[in-house]
Amino acid sequence: MAKLKKTNTKDRTSSRDKFNEYKNMLLPLVLESAEVLKHFKLKSQKKVAKAGRFMKSNKDEIGEGLADVLYWVLMVSHDLGIDLKKSFDAKMEKNSGKFPIESKGK
Repeated sequence: MAKLKKTNTKDRTSSRDKFNEYKNMLLPLVLESAEVLKHFKLKSQKKVAKAGRFMKSNKDEIGEGLADVLYWVLMVSHDLGIDLKKSFDAKMEKNSGKFPIESKGK
């Protein structure tokens, strides 16, 4: 019985460590996403008018932020054994029912 408890405790510890590992990998994903978001925060009508110029002048920086987000998505999906293409295709199929594409002008 003592051996069984020790094994179960070890398994739970291992599971908790794995959970924390994924949590620690997801935190930078969220932070990098927030870094990208900061480029799109528009607080006034004046800033909205200037947004196009701002986006063009900060395109490289926004691209770097998106690359950081992609890095963490790829890391987590690899470690979890998730086929991103399969998941993406399934999600787009699911979304097509929720958000059907309608032709413009109707």
